Amino acid sequence: MALFCVKHSNTTASISVISDVLCQKNSSKFGDAYATFKRLGIFQVKDLANLSLTQVSQIPLGTDIDIIAVLYDALELYDKQCKMQLKNAHEEYENNNIVNSQIMGLELLKHNDKDINTLILLTATYFRNEEYDESIKYCCTILKIEPNCSDAYRNLGSNYFKKCDLIKAIEAYYYAAESSYDNDCWYLFAKAIILNHPETAEFAYQSVLHYKPDLYLLRYEYANYLFSLNRMKEAENQFEMVANDKPEFSPIFNNLGCIHFKNNKENALHHYNKAVDLDPKLTVAWVNLGITYIKLKKYDDAIEVFQKASQLDPNNSTSSQYLARIYLKQENIVSAIDTYKKYLLIQPNNVEVNYELGVVYLNSLKNSIEAIKYLEKCMELNLKTKDFFINLAKTYIALEKKQCASMVYVSLGDYYIQQNDEKAKRAYTAALLIDPDNAEGHWKLGIQYFRLGLLDMAAKRYRKSIELRPNFPDVYYDSAILFEIKKLDEKAINYYKMVLQLQPDHYNAYCNLILLNQKLGRTDDIFKLNNKFLLSKNVYNLEGHIKMANIFYYNKRNLDIALLHCEKALSIDSTSPNVHIFKGNVLLELKKTGEAMTCFETAIKLDPHSIIAHTNIGSIYKNKGNFMEAINSYEIVLKLRPDFPDAYCNLIQCYQYICNWQDYDFYVGKLKDIILKQINDGQLPSIDPYHSLMYPFSSEVLRRIASTNAEKCIEKSNIEIDLIQSYKYPISLTPDGCIRVGYVSSDFGNLQLMQSIPNLHNKSKIEVFFYALSSNDDSKSWFKISSESDHFRDISKLNVVDAADQINSDGIHILINMNGYTEGARNEIFALRPAAIQVLWLGYPGTSGATFIDYLITDKICSPPEFNHYYTEKLAYMNQSVFVGDHKQLYGDLSPRTNNNYQNIPTRELKTTIIINNGVHSIKKPKPNHSILPKNFPTSMYSIRKRADGQEKFYTRSQYNLPENAIVYCNFGKLYKIDPHTFKMWITILKNVPNSVLWLLKFSEAGVENLLSIISSSNVDRSRIIFSDIELKDDHMRRIQLADIFLDTCICNGHTTCLDALWAGIPIVTLPGETFASRVSASQLTTLGCIETIALNKEQYIDIAVKFGKDKHLLENIRSKIWTLRTESKLFDCKSYAEELEIIYEDIWNKFLFGNHLDI
Repeated sequence: MALFCVKHSNTTASISVISDVLCQKNSSKFGDAYATFKRLGIFQVKDLANLSLTQVSQIPLGTDIDIIAVLYDALELYDKQCKMQLKNAHEEYENNNIVNSQIMGLELLKHNDKDINTLILLTATYFRNEEYDESIKYCCTILKIEPNCSDAYRNLGSNYFKKCDLIKAIEAYYYAAESSYDNDCWYLFAKAIILNHPETAEFAYQSVLHYKPDLYLLRYEYANYLFSLNRMKEAENQFEMVANDKPEFSPIFNNLGCIHFKNNKENALHHYNKAVDLDPKLTVAWVNLGITYIKLKKYDDAIEVFQKASQLDPNNSTSSQYLARIYLKQENIVSAIDTYKKYLLIQPNNVEVNYELGVVYLNSLKNSIEAIKYLEKCMELNLKTKDFFINLAKTYIALEKKQCASMVYVSLGDYYIQQNDEKAKRAYTAALLIDPDNAEGHWKLGIQYFRLGLLDMAAKRYRKSIELRPNFPDVYYDSAILFEIKKLDEKAINYYKMVLQLQPDHYNAYCNLILLNQKLGRTDDIFKLNNKFLLSKNVYNLEGHIKMANIFYYNKRNLDIALLHCEKALSIDSTSPNVHIFKGNVLLELKKTGEAMTCFETAIKLDPHSIIAHTNIGSIYKNKGNFMEAINSYEIVLKLRPDFPDAYCNLIQCYQYICNWQDYDFYVGKLKDIILKQINDGQLPSIDPYHSLMYPFSSEVLRRIASTNAEKCIEKSNIEIDLIQSYKYPISLTPDGCIRVGYVSSDFGNLQLMQSIPNLHNKSKIEVFFYALSSNDDSKSWFKISSESDHFRDISKLNVVDAADQINSDGIHILINMNGYTEGARNEIFALRPAAIQVLWLGYPGTSGATFIDYLITDKICSPPEFNHYYTEKLAYMNQSVFVGDHKQLYGDLSPRTNNNYQNIPTRELKTTIIINNGVHSIKKPKPNHSILPKNFPTSMYSIRKRADGQEKFYTRSQYNLPENAIVYCNFGKLYKIDPHTFKMWITILKNVPNSVLWLLKFSEAGVENLLSIISSSNVDRSRIIFSDIELKDDHMRRIQLADIFLDTCICNGHTTCLDALWAGIPIVTLPGETFASRVSASQLTTLGCIETIALNKEQYIDIAVKFGKDKHLLENIRSKIWTLRTESKLFDCKSYAEELEIIYEDIWNKFLFGNHLDI
């Protein structure tokens, strides 16, 4: 069935437009047309157009008319009106009436929202209005309608180009060129490639020109590129190719003239003449032609050419200057002046022409009065050259304005100050010879003496300047700085105060005064100064608030005041992304992560290319365990700056957390290269010491990473020599004969041993102080330590100096760092040296790399004597493993697991884990109900825990989806400790022990998925790897008894998780390496007396695990051995451990008294 009008079958305009056309033709006959259309259900033009001819002929618009012809004519007239409106919109666009053109285009779109011509016009109007996202939206609309529309692709490319998204611009231009074969599109395509990778510009030029050799404009630019590199012969060849292809293209001949100008002036003349013959309006060619005539000393020809150039472009100063210079050379002073003045009538602010005219009056006509008019104009236009200052001073001297001449020499000194100190000094001296009472000259000369290290001479000039101008705040300020350097602190304070009296908004004086008071320990004065700053005019000074925020953040470490100044700065100007980022950093340290995230997001809105904001957002996500979001943020950064090391290293860490080991060896190799380069360049590595333990770095590299971070701690503390020397250390024991030991930690609530060791110290020998770096976490451990200890200090709210002061005032003999570089550490406190002896112990498995840590408490398995060069500390050796457990005190009621059938036990129905066969499901699983066993289930293995109320709790394999009769290998460490080479060994073990499974904990969904994918690709059934949720420690200690063998991670051992396993009676297979972190499990097994599970290589690691997995009798024997040894060995004997610590403390103290710091 034929449609009435296919052309308008998509026109969405109201049918009223057709009724209006009909009324214009005959209002009496068609006045009711609109009502008739509506009655028939015809509301839009497309409703009419989509009717059949028969349906149209039946529309009752009148008698004795050809209704089809009438309506068709009406549609044609409407069509002409739309075309006329589109034409008018285009004319508005061409006349730069962009807003009108856009309004008209939007109105036309109401008639047909799929009209390509209208949509293309709108993309152009939005582009011209710099509304690039709107323009892109319309480009995409066009491409949905017409997928091969080259104009849409071209406009899309131009929008992305403006948004600096060159990758998308390149893609769009390519499609535009492919769709239309338009050379302009190919040209734009090539330009986008070149801008995206400037370092490969030549390759891009050559590649595109090889594909499209007729792109003469691109070849012209390539030739100019070669010209800029001084590759003249190659440039000439490319220019000649363009000249052959496009002989009418005049700029080519101008550029060929430039190539020949140096060595062949006649050839240059030939090409310049050819250029102006082709295009008589090419001013640059006329100018170059004139310059060539000058070089050939054809001055009359040059005059004629420059006159022509000046007529063509009166605004071109080059032609006027050369013309005037020729007149001067011919001693035609009048014509030269006339030329300059004519040009200045058009361009009065051209500094070069004003200067040259002034010099003509000064030197040629000796007319200082006229000369000063033009030279002062140059001063107004901020001209700064040596000759200008000298000529200006010369003019003032001629006019007997010595003070002005003196100030000009001061300006000349300022001009020299960044280039040549000696010349600057001579200029200031000349200023004072002209006017000995020039206060600013004395001040500036004093500054120069100060820069040269001549402090007494600087002070003399400052005094003279103040004598001449007593209300000169800048001189008082610089004098105060000089007094600070000379250790005259009180005098410096008085001078800073004088600055603020003369200039209350001098924020640098406020800042320096605050820093000086901090150095002198005058805390009250600091806060008074800050309050005074906030009440002064500085409250509206953006830069002042930023500087104060920096002081309180970096120097004073008062985060609340730093945050206040950030907020004040943003109230003045909220458009600075850097201030939002700074505020976010402060909020991060205040643990206000959500608010910090908002700051970084705001910074990105203001500057979408802010790599710091994107990186910080990534770090927030990473620290919260949202690794996929973190990865997305880091990938954005690396698109913006592929060589940004912080983003790359953090991205690799996220991969490690989710066990994404694709190209592991490559990215770890690149990570090593980055870190080594940073260390060698003296930069802070982009990976912190703790996370560096998770990668296969050598011990030497780990030491250097730690040392670089330790040096940063010293810088961050802003240590002053006087401050360090101000600390006095006790040189005798307490009156009770005790050594005061201070334990510093951010994790007293969870740290291994801390609930037991301190209380086991002999109080007649050791007086214990606790210093908490984090606030109360409401844990039982925290409550126990804080309530039972004699001395507990919460220093989490103190800045590093106040915290160090507190420790020093407590008279601590030995200060113990229990964090190292773990989360919550504040090594800046130790960098201030509040105690005479500072020791690293327990919390961090490696060297501190710090000069401010004297000893590392370790053992000879973790830190063999032959490896002592990998440690910056002296090694204090224990005769047992340094990593022991207080499980005997905390979990002494743990009973052996039961292996026989157990009848008449209360039963339950519900499983507490879900089998993972086809991926990880984010199902909220019920918490395990351990009070009853599965109904009618003949369980052969379970663990029992008796509660304080006498009730029993049961832990069975079925609750954790573990096969009853299988060998269960396990590891309960965090997934990021696993590396692909270790996991490959585990898979090999599973393959060699068919009736076995691997039991891990689920720390991240993505990590679980990746491990399942890896095991599937290794031809091992996914059901053989089982993941369980994290549980409370009491429950966890019982459930791990359900496992058979613990497989240790190699690069960084399990440490606490291994102690848990050994206390539960589970053998551990471990492979020690070179680093401290990789040798802890071997140390624990050696202390336990169970060294048969310590492997020497990967093959032996696999063999040991397989041997115990296949031989149940052997397995039960070693489990029984461990169960017995755990209560007999020193591994869980905290009392003997505390006694040995006391011996070490006494030995360290005695060695300190006698100046001996050898290893213990």
